[in-house]
Amino acid sequence: MPPLQRQETRTSLRSWWSDSNPLVQAGPTMNLHAAAKPLMKWMHHQQALGIIDKHNEVPLTAELLEIYASYLSYKYISLTTQRTVLKHLSDRAYLSKADVGEILRSPILEQIPQLLESNDRQLQTLTCSLVGKLLAHQYGIPGQLTLSVGMTSALAALLGQPESALGEVLQNLLESETEAMRRWSCILVGNLARQRAAESVLISSEVVEKLVARLRDSEDDVVLTAISALAAISQLPGGWIILVATNALDGVGLALDSTNRDVRLSVCGFVTTLAKSDSIPAMLDAIPMERWSALLRDDEEDFVHAAKVLLQLSRWDGFAWAIIQSDLLEVISDLLSTRSRTFDFCELIGTLVDKEFPIPSILAAIPMQKFVFILDREHYTGYHTHNSAGFILTQLTKWPEGALGVATVLDLLGSSLLRRGSGAEYWVPQIVATLARQRDIVPTGTILGSFNTVRLWPLVCGHNRQIASQAVEALIELAHSPGGRAALSRTLDLFLASTEPLPASHREAIIRLAQTLPPESSLRSIIPTDRLRQPFDEDLAPFWGLA
Repeated sequence: MPPLQRQETRTSLRSWWSDSNPLVQAGPTMNLHAAAKPLMKWMHHQQALGIIDKHNEVPLTAELLEIYASYLSYKYISLTTQRTVLKHLSDRAYLSKADVGEILRSPILEQIPQLLESNDRQLQTLTCSLVGKLLAHQYGIPGQLTLSVGMTSALAALLGQPESALGEVLQNLLESETEAMRRWSCILVGNLARQRAAESVLISSEVVEKLVARLRDSEDDVVLTAISALAAISQLPGGWIILVATNALDGVGLALDSTNRDVRLSVCGFVTTLAKSDSIPAMLDAIPMERWSALLRDDEEDFVHAAKVLLQLSRWDGFAWAIIQSDLLEVISDLLSTRSRTFDFCELIGTLVDKEFPIPSILAAIPMQKFVFILDREHYTGYHTHNSAGFILTQLTKWPEGALGVATVLDLLGSSLLRRGSGAEYWVPQIVATLARQRDIVPTGTILGSFNTVRLWPLVCGHNRQIASQAVEALIELAHSPGGRAALSRTLDLFLASTEPLPASHREAIIRLAQTLPPESSLRSIIPTDRLRQPFDEDLAPFWGLA
């Protein structure tokens, strides 16, 4: 039986007589109920302490929480007892996620608005502590805590504001003279935005303007939390629009000049988030290229984050044009030679090339030798980076100016093939094949004068079927001219002179090579008879004149 449920008592003769004769005064009387109240409160307090002590080491149950709820609502319970019960529940909510789930499903939640309206400051504080701990642990727990209208109104009343005035509350908090209050207010706004709560309030110009003002706060911790809150608001429907309308990006741009590294890195993260929206034009006006150039020249950590931001922004044509028109390409060119991490820069240049932006501007700012240097694994270790460099060179060869530029480094590309295991093995055949297709721009003779096609033969003989096929493709493209066919014949001479059997998987590649020879070419007289015993010779016989 619940401890506060009163038992029925038998009617005594004296109580029956006194109740039946209300006008008869038998002498001095006293209010026995009033006299018993202090004793009742003391007894209830001792009983509550006993229940808490008895169940302190066991999980909370629905029955136990009903008992605790009765102590919080019964009018003859002292404030001391209610404080004790609330502190116990707050401690349990902090220590156990399972207990949080039980509390969220108990009648205690319904009593929180009433407790928040109490005149006792300690009771209000303990109630706020309990609500905060429930909110901190609610993720993934069935029966999540929802701030009801009554609870929200009570919380707002604690801040000295009328009901449903959350916007005014937030504005006042963000302008608090106390640094901790400003910081926690920014955190509150960010958390509300991430939970998609009170969206209409958060994207109001009044709240956002107060938040933007915190970007100029004298305390770096406040600035950091303000940036985080603005980033969360930008993800709300219409969030980035209100940020642009309130000139929030101007404040974010100024924060890039902060002497605090964490602030600068937070700005980079925020801009990267915004880059996924349609706010890039406004961002370009708010943060000029000179600031990004300064970050790129800064320490290693700033450099990496700024590079990632520029990579995201370059996917928008307007920003890519701004990069082309600024000195940023020259800065990147210098960094390609001095920085150890160049993947994002190569990705950035690859994006510009893929967008068909003015190739001459890129060629004028960044010498082709730097991409060959990155492509060669002997000089640079980084799988994704050398792939990006190879992609850039391949894409450049598709455009007239780029093809002429790549033609100047063919000797370097050929030399890189001499080092087995170089990153060039995968990309050089593709570059040569693409360049050979531009024979109207770069004559085949020019290619053959700088690039020894015999260096492709080890790739044809290698165990990587994809690379072998790409090497064959390059030779076939070159064979469209007389000089290219002569080079192909020299390559086939190597095949005939080889004593090592080729992998059977390369049969198709060799057949394709043989098919490119003119009909009058016959190498039958010089084919060693023992080569006929190789598994692919029967397929190749028609092409050698053996059929």
